[in-house]
Amino acid sequence: GKFEEWYVNGKKKLEGEYIESPKGLNSDFLIYEYWNDKNEHTVIKGNGLFEQNEDDRMVAGKIKDGFKDGVWKSLNNQSKKQYVDIYKKGEFIVGKSIDSSGNEIEYKNLEVKPLPKKGIQDFYEFIGKNFTKTSSAIQNRISGKLYITFIIDKEGKIIEPKVIKPLGYGLDEEAIRVITSYENWNPGQQRGVNVRVSYSIPITVSL
Repeated sequence: GKFEEWYVNGKKKLEGEYIESPKGLNSDFLIYEYWNDKNEHTVIKGNGLFEQNEDDRMVAGKIKDGFKDGVWKSLNNQSKKQYVDIYKKGEFIVGKSIDSSGNEIEYKNLEVKPLPKKGIQDFYEFIGKNFTKTSSAIQNRISGKLYITFIIDKEGKIIEPKVIKPLGYGLDEEAIRVITSYENWNPGQQRGVNVRVSYSIPITVSL
């Protein structure tokens, strides 16, 4: 939907809109109007130059028909890492990062979600085959859904499991056992660098 931003002094900063991504992964953001911190109207009716310089980062690039287009450059003011990304009508094409020592990393995706190497279906099937209902849960006729979160670390390992909606009767511990016994994930990435990513799934326990 429509989205607006203002500076702390009350002056208008941005008018835009979130729309559904054709790829179905994330929403796309269109910029229709933009005023820089000098109150200069640099993007008008979806066309112009977007340039933002804040405490933590600087970012600049061209807006065409509301979408990012051409070369976009950004700088993390703390790490001094630079990013050069190329877009075409809002679609990311390719990019590279340059650290403070001049080392470059090229990437073809801004973000890559962590996924099991054999596919997400293999992960679900592994849980279904290996999750064992405890005798206490059977005796008390326990059923329902428990929700568990975990981290896929930079090496693709499952760490820090936590049940956020428990069922008790030993089922929560069993869920953690099964989840952490599954291996072989491809880690998530941001701009070509492996990162930790939080994941969550429900596990249904039937009578």
